[in-house]
Amino acid sequence: MKTLFAAFLLIPAFALAQTPATTPATTPATTPATTAPAPVAPIKISLDARGQDVREVLATLFAEAKKPYALDAAISGKLYVKIDAVPYEKALAIVLTQSGLVAKDRDGVVMISLAKETTAPVKTVVASKTAPVAQKTPIKTVEKAAPKTEEITPTTYSRKVTTRLTKATLADVFTAFGTQADVKIELDPNVPAYRIDAFFVKTSLKYALNRVCKAAGLKYQAVDGKITISVA
Repeated sequence: MKTLFAAFLLIPAFALAQTPATTPATTPATTPATTAPAPVAPIKISLDARGQDVREVLATLFAEAKKPYALDAAISGKLYVKIDAVPYEKALAIVLTQSGLVAKDRDGVVMISLAKETTAPVKTVVASKTAPVAQKTPIKTVEKAAPKTEEITPTTYSRKVTTRLTKATLADVFTAFGTQADVKIELDPNVPAYRIDAFFVKTSLKYALNRVCKAAGLKYQAVDGKITISVA
C-alpha cells in the first residue's frame, strides 16, 4: 500500500518537469516613416529699371536669383522695365528679348551675349532696255492725290512706340517714332547731331518725345499736321 502511494506522488512531479517553458512574445520593430523633402520655392524676380544700363539690370536680376553669370563686353544700352514677383526664367527672357541678347548655360554659369542678327541678302535689280511695242497704247497720266494732312490730336500722342537703338542719331530716333506712330516728324536744321541710346517698350509717343527732347535740350510742337523738333 505504501508503494502505490509513492507512485501517485511521482507522476505529477514528472508531468510538471515535462511542461515546456513559455517563450515571451516579441514585438516587431517599427520602421521610422521617411519624411518627404520640402518643395523648393520658385525664384521670384522684381525689377524697376527706368533708363538704367542693361548690365546693371542683369546684375540685379542674377543677384536676386543667386546665380553666377558672365556678360559679353559688347553689351550696352539702357532699359526700361518693371516686373513684380515674376519667375526667374520668365524675368530673364523679358530682359533678354527687350535688349536683343541671348543666354547660354556653360558649366552652371549663365553666359550673356548679343543676339546675332541675320541680314537678308540685297538683290540688285538691273534695268534693261525693252523692245519697242509695235502697237502704241495710249498712256493715261494718273495724277497723284496730295497726301492728307492728319490733325495732331491727343490720340496721336497716345500711340505706342518701341525702340531699341544704341548710339543712334536723333534723326534716326525720331524717324522710328514717326513710323510707328504714323505721324510725320521733322527736325529743324539747327538741331545738333547728337547720338543717343533710345530704349522704349510700348510707351506713348508723348512720353518718348518728352524723354528724348529733355535729354537733348529740344522741344516739339504740332504744326500743319506734323510734329516739328527744334532747339529749346
